[in-house]
Amino acid sequence: MSDVATILPAYIGVALLLIGGAWAYFTFLHQRQGEPATDIDVDLEFIGTQAEQHIIQVTADLENRSLVRHRYQDFILTIRYLTREDGVVDGDAPLNYQLNCPRTIDSRIGGEKRYFANPSYINPRQRFRHRYVTYLPHDATFAWVQCRFTYDHTGLWSRWARAHHRDSVVTNSQRIRRVPQCGDPCRCDRGVVL
Repeated sequence: MSDVATILPAYIGVALLLIGGAWAYFTFLHQRQGEPATDIDVDLEFIGTQAEQHIIQVTADLENRSLVRHRYQDFILTIRYLTREDGVVDGDAPLNYQLNCPRTIDSRIGGEKRYFANPSYINPRQRFRHRYVTYLPHDATFAWVQCRFTYDHTGLWSRWARAHHRDSVVTNSQRIRRVPQCGDPCRCDRGVVL
């Protein structure tokens, strides 16, 4: 009986160590709870017209579903559009053969990129809305908005990936909307002519 009493604590310690190791593996490697897990959604709202231009507000809804702070950089906004003169053509490989919208509002600022000017991190279980107000030309018929940002590897799995030559991760969201064709005195709200 005394042999069992001396050996039992060692077996219990080994069992607890195995259970703890399995829990750590399942939590941090299998479920990747130490990793950023974000959800991004973008929307384009037509506010109205002024000087024959469409005033728009872009809202990027960013939600951190993980248990760690998510740091990101280069939160870029791209708005492309079609006019009645443009054809409907597939894009090339960098666009994954999606619709080619050849015009961009960035041409008004010399091709510079447009960035959301808010904080560069989001805390665990937090939701944050980034907004950007700009305009589309009066002859735009469809608007394609895309938001994207990059983040570096931070968790255990990501550190392994970074060590094996994987670069920063790019996350994006996009949406296309029909531009309301309305003249005075029509009201436009959320892309629908009222």
